[in-house]
Amino acid sequence: MKKLLVTTTIIVLLAGSGLLYLFFNMDSLARRVIETAGTRAMGTEVTVADVDLDITNGNARLTDFRVANPEGFSDQDMMRFDALDVDIDLGSIGSEVIRINSVTSTSPYVLYELQGTTANLDVVRERLVSGRPADTEPPPEPAREQAFSVGEIAIEEIRGRLESNLLPAAVDVDLGTITLRDMEGTPTDIAIQIARPLLTQLSRNASAALATAAPGLLQDELTERAEELGDRLRDALNR
Repeated sequence: MKKLLVTTTIIVLLAGSGLLYLFFNMDSLARRVIETAGTRAMGTEVTVADVDLDITNGNARLTDFRVANPEGFSDQDMMRFDALDVDIDLGSIGSEVIRINSVTSTSPYVLYELQGTTANLDVVRERLVSGRPADTEPPPEPAREQAFSVGEIAIEEIRGRLESNLLPAAVDVDLGTITLRDMEGTPTDIAIQIARPLLTQLSRNASAALATAAPGLLQDELTERAEELGDRLRDALNR
């Protein structure tokens, strides 16, 4: 009876302070913060299917994290992460700066799409560098946002797809591994600190891969067309 009374008292106190709502809605609240901060930083829609927070063990998993292509490109995803695993420093919970030890992802997907000489990754990156506002209207700033620090972000075995209206076919390539370290600020600050170097390195890797793949693709296209022309000439001579 005494244990039941204590439990009931705690629930009443949590409900009265609004913490009960926070406790039972942490996953959805975290997803909303990530989507809002990401969209505001990137200037293109960022969505997360699910956030699974395990505060007891100090970890979280973001499932199906997607970044949409910017306006003027195809309606495909520019980036897609099947899962992002987050390791949280439990000792920092409730402090002014919540520390995230690491964020890791394996085999994410990146689309490097060219319209003429303009690349989707560069459009978003230039917006971040120039500080131009996002296309979407940001919500009002809260009086005080929670600050975070991130020790390391490791994105491994990045799968890339190169598409261009100047190439005969799309190319699947390996874009390598990218590691970022030591970021701190509000969720939007963190999103920008991640996106700038990430997009810069991805653009460099994709450009190098495209430069290597393009001559072979064009040669294959020319060879195929030459073979078709040869077949037509033989057919004409045999008539």
